[in-house]
Amino acid sequence: MSTLISFESVAQECATFYNPQSLQQGALCKPTASKNIAACADGDDFIGVVANTQGGLASVIFHGFVTVPYSGTAPACGLCGLAADGNGAVKVSTSAHKRFVVSFDIMNKTVTILL
Repeated sequence: MSTLISFESVAQECATFYNPQSLQQGALCKPTASKNIAACADGDDFIGVVANTQGGLASVIFHGFVTVPYSGTAPACGLCGLAADGNGAVKVSTSAHKRFVVSFDIMNKTVTILL
């Protein structure tokens, strides 16, 4: 008997921000001007992931489990420094904010983290 373990949408909290760059669902983002978000450059810390957008606004997941793409070396499970890679994925970085990594998928190059 196999067991399916899922972290999808667990403990997610969202907030609405202005989205002047028209970021799309799944984009890593950072705060910029008051109540605004922007795309992350290479090495940036990120506050969350865009959940959905509408009319110049974005709902951003800033807490909870999310699955995002990664580039480079697969992040290790446990606490791991992760930064944006500037291309929509995260990458391992010793100087970045540490995130709790619960799983990674080498074939699909995704990682599930707790924001």
